[in-house]
Amino acid sequence: MSINHSPLKSLIHILPPSVLEEFTNSFAEVKLLKGESLLRINQVCRHMYIVKKGAVRHFRIAKDGSEYNTWFSFEDDIIAVLKSTVRESPSNTGIIAMEDTTFLSISQSEIDNLRIKHHSFETFSRRLIEEYFIFMEQRAFSAQANTALQKYAELLSANPKVMDRVTQTQIASYLGIKKETFTRIKKKMKNLSSS
Repeated sequence: MSINHSPLKSLIHILPPSVLEEFTNSFAEVKLLKGESLLRINQVCRHMYIVKKGAVRHFRIAKDGSEYNTWFSFEDDIIAVLKSTVRESPSNTGIIAMEDTTFLSISQSEIDNLRIKHHSFETFSRRLIEEYFIFMEQRAFSAQANTALQKYAELLSANPKVMDRVTQTQIASYLGIKKETFTRIKKKMKNLSSS
């Protein structure tokens, strides 16, 4: 899961102060250097992460061996591979640091314990998952209905600094186009914004 403009801030009020303290005390800090993996393909995802500082890219490998970027996460984004976490199955997604990155990490077992102990945390986590599904529904529609130019505009809207932190090749991969085509789209977008 990766949600820009994290719903954590809007949902945290659900938790009473004592539960919030227990939740925040359950996190550990994890640091990665640029190029290091947070999650490898075929590794089971057993944690939820919040990007404290830095940036990562999410990717998958196609049957022909081609690598496709599926998302980018930045400060305050929540990261988990839900299918892998819930089913305790190997992840089909890899996550790599694009720059030196610091995360807050909480294990799925700790999340489960908090859900069992506190009804408010169960409500909080359910609402967080609902927000994730809304986000994924929007992304699925965008992937099917929007042009590469529209998807690029959405990416810029979600994180205006994406061009400063993600290579053109990685963005082209995310859009499902060649780098040359992305260069033309970027130029077209610049012309649209200046007129």
